[in-house]
Amino acid sequence: MNIGPESTEFDMNIGPENTESDMNIGTENTDFDMNIGPESNEFGMNIGLESTGFGTNIGPQGTEFDMNIGPQGTEFDMNIGPESTEYDIQIGPESTEYDMNIAQDKAISLT
Repeated sequence: MNIGPESTEFDMNIGPENTESDMNIGTENTDFDMNIGPESNEFGMNIGLESTGFGTNIGPQGTEFDMNIGPQGTEFDMNIGPESTEYDIQIGPESTEYDMNIAQDKAISLT
């Protein structure tokens, strides 16, 4: 259980720059984590900005295989917010492609 910056691998990390297989609380967490903070990505439950990949993402710019809450969530997600795209259950404007869309201004794109 690491408390501080730059903790890595298989830890419960609290602080920035934690990586890999952790429950991370802070910024720049990556890979297989429960991440709370910005820039969290991949296989985690991400809460913050710019969360990506296989997680439950809460914040803007969450992408790919996530439950995204915020704008610009994309691909295989349950997205709540604007600009959500592709294979999602989407709640918000500008949702597109293969979705259950609840919004105004829906556009269908098959490309």
